[in-house]
Amino acid sequence: MEVSAEKTEHKLFCARETNLLSLKVGEAVLKEVRAPKTLGLTVQPHRGLSKHALSVKEAAGTRLMQLGAVASPEWGPEREKLRAFCVALVRAKMCYGVASRWFDASLSDRERLDRVRAQAARAAAGIPKAANREDALREARLKPINEAVRRRALEYYICLKAKGPTHAKVADSIFPPEHPIRVRLAKAQRLCSTIGGAEKPHDATVLQLVMRVHFNAATPGGLKADAPDKDKKAHTIGRVRRFRDFDYQVWTDGSVVPDVPSGAGALVHPKEGLREKVELGAGSLACSYRTERVAAEEAR
Repeated sequence: MEVSAEKTEHKLFCARETNLLSLKVGEAVLKEVRAPKTLGLTVQPHRGLSKHALSVKEAAGTRLMQLGAVASPEWGPEREKLRAFCVALVRAKMCYGVASRWFDASLSDRERLDRVRAQAARAAAGIPKAANREDALREARLKPINEAVRRRALEYYICLKAKGPTHAKVADSIFPPEHPIRVRLAKAQRLCSTIGGAEKPHDATVLQLVMRVHFNAATPGGLKADAPDKDKKAHTIGRVRRFRDFDYQVWTDGSVVPDVPSGAGALVHPKEGLREKVELGAGSLACSYRTERVAAEEAR
């Protein structure tokens, strides 16, 4: 399979058009041709793959050389931004052709492309070229290209299967049952079918819909902490009356300590009819992420 990288540019590997054109001149049927033509592909196994791998490596290496010329071994706070930029450069060059033809490429071609990944990892992590490849990948938080390609191909296969029966047939033609991607997916499905949840199963025979807890995201009436208690109580009761269908509500002023029960809140207990019992702790209080902890403690 010979690939012209200049004509194909850089695009995601996608399903090839399977519609065939049948041309007739009188009763004679001419040669079947595919429409539309794929981008610069001719069937010549292995030789074209090696040529494509070399062009990908050279293009990605040029980008990494340009980045390395302006990079510093000590990135500082900008390290994450530059790491993402570096990875994006290499991924843009290796996006087309790698995931689709990785399993048909020779071991030398795979090693050649794997060195590009390692070079990108060293530039992203700001470590010398002589550093260990596995350590560089771990420091840059990158997976080896073999794992990255397998994951990308698996995602592509699952996306095709989810698009409908037509795309599912194309996916099965690209990835036959003996393909490593199909084998890996079957293994994951077998493992998931035997994994049990850590939660204790309940013995209920009937399930009922119950009201969920409602958390306020702002102080009632926009009051501040130093507002008069009279205004706090009035706005708190007004807010409570707007949510009669909820089991309870909790406010906190931020003084709640995580993992420690606190009374600095307002807990509402709905009663029969239109009556509510309001228990105020420190008045109407602002809500924060720690409210959830208060609700959990109060609900016990």
